[in-house]
Amino acid sequence: MAVTVRNRVCMRVPSAIFGMGFDVQEGGKRYHVGIRYLNAVDGKLMQKWQYEHSNEDITDRDWAYGLDGDWCKRGVDPWWFGRRYPNGDHDGFKDLKDGHQKLIYNETDCKLNWQYMRLKLDTELREYVEFQCQDKIWDMRGIAADTVDGYGRIDNLINPLFWVGTDTNRRVFFLYRFCCCFTRIKGGM
Repeated sequence: MAVTVRNRVCMRVPSAIFGMGFDVQEGGKRYHVGIRYLNAVDGKLMQKWQYEHSNEDITDRDWAYGLDGDWCKRGVDPWWFGRRYPNGDHDGFKDLKDGHQKLIYNETDCKLNWQYMRLKLDTELREYVEFQCQDKIWDMRGIAADTVDGYGRIDNLINPLFWVGTDTNRRVFFLYRFCCCFTRIKGGM
């Protein structure tokens, strides 16, 4: 099965980060896939896309700040867990190749700007397929998701996720108009 999410995101002021992704559990495995836009670090523009994939050298315990438990696994919930670094890097995200992109935004919070984003993944292979923002498309085939053993209580889960953050003492407004999930079953209906 392949899943695609299409959405329109509105930003009123430049945020430090915003992103979207999926929390998926099926077939006894759980994984997170997602994409984030690292716009700024300490007010300095970065303007680059990063995809969800954890550093291989981090342990589950380090990932979850010393906590133990079935949900404290490397690669799970990177917006809550994983070390963050002063340059904007994160244990749960890697730079997308040729991922620099300038996005439109206004300096005042009284105007709206829309960004079209689409993330496509292959749930059979548990890997990324493609990402699009505005008119730029990245081929992400071959990038596997971090996969861990599933939790006994949440099989057949697919949650679309959206988030925003700021690096300055300034409010940020994030609105997504709609989210459409499309599936295609190979050899199916």
